[in-house]
Amino acid sequence: MIASPFSEHVSFVCLGSVPEGLDIYREEALILSPKAVSKRRTEFKTGRVAAHRAVQRLTGQPSPPILKGQRGEPLWPDHLVGSIAHTDGIAMAAVAFQAVLKGIGVDFELKDRRFSTAISDRVCTDAEKLWVNEDAQESAQRFLTVFSAKESFYKAYTTCYRAEPAFTDVLLCVVEGQRFTIKTLNEHTVPSRTLEGLFVGYKWLDGYVVTFMEIPADDAGS
Repeated sequence: MIASPFSEHVSFVCLGSVPEGLDIYREEALILSPKAVSKRRTEFKTGRVAAHRAVQRLTGQPSPPILKGQRGEPLWPDHLVGSIAHTDGIAMAAVAFQAVLKGIGVDFELKDRRFSTAISDRVCTDAEKLWVNEDAQESAQRFLTVFSAKESFYKAYTTCYRAEPAFTDVLLCVVEGQRFTIKTLNEHTVPSRTLEGLFVGYKWLDGYVVTFMEIPADDAGS
């Protein structure tokens, strides 16, 4: 399975299936539409079980049900913050105390996933497209990295702030150490003061692109 890309403050769990004997809460199962296909049900269940494990590892206590908010986001216990991602039968969850982090984002994509040009235009700014297309052999993987990084950013940022930015409201600038710094292109939805010192990390693994983000609590370390 995929190792944690996060700092020591984050409890991270990655599962390729639900261990025998484990199940999700009835309240969680009711989140799914009765019309949900088997693959969707399996990935949702694996994601929730990964989240339960991450919560228990962090707190030492069994996780309560993790329900769904108005935007579809997981609703964590009051003193925790977290993120869930799942695809291709694999699920991962990252959880931390709100006293340390006020936002977490995690995402991963299959390297062979492909998108249409129309999707690319909704995800990438012109400057990001320059980096994506700079290397023809890596262009598909670079686009996936930008897409996934913006998913991680969105998950982390909307946990902290009420704004719901579009993907093109921010510019990701690649720097050394497999990281993107973040610049706002829309002060209304993403004020520049909220981005100081933040980055989205990425890893290119065998078959996957993984991205992750942490937003420190306002008084963390003070």
